[in-house]
Amino acid sequence: SSAGTTTKFLQSVTRTTGRTWKQALQLQKTVMGVASAFGDDLNKVLEEAAEVMSQLAVHGVEKLTGVLNNLYAASKRTGMGMSEIIAFSDRFDTFEAAADAAGRLNAVLGQMGAAPIIDTMQILEETDPAKRMQLFADAIEQSVGNFEELDYYQQRAVANAMGMSVEETRRILLQ
Repeated sequence: SSAGTTTKFLQSVTRTTGRTWKQALQLQKTVMGVASAFGDDLNKVLEEAAEVMSQLAVHGVEKLTGVLNNLYAASKRTGMGMSEIIAFSDRFDTFEAAADAAGRLNAVLGQMGAAPIIDTMQILEETDPAKRMQLFADAIEQSVGNFEELDYYQQRAVANAMGMSVEETRRILLQ
């Protein structure tokens, strides 16, 4: 039922993010506004949002609404679930992982004649999952142009550098 979904969402918000019931209702209004702008099933969106709430809690009360809106919009553009985007972003949460990804990606782009474009600190400083994903997409686009115009091996190399499949990479880049 929609009442059940709403309650689940509100409880998820108040339990995991330290928001008050009133703040949770405000967040729900925002989510529903964005969902109806996309013409989506509100219950489905609230359920998905409730599932990722505990992972978004780290962003704090101030940033939570913006992070959730970005995540939802990125999910719509890429066709990836919100939790998939968070999982992608979480891969780069440590200095080693971010440095490793930046190094691999820059090496691959360098082989294609592009200037190294992404740096470790950039990745670590951007904690918003949707924006972090966009950082990779922008870096690749700026340095090699259209991903679709790369040959098979180049596409594989770029995807491998990010630890993704070519299909996943394509979804991120062609949003």
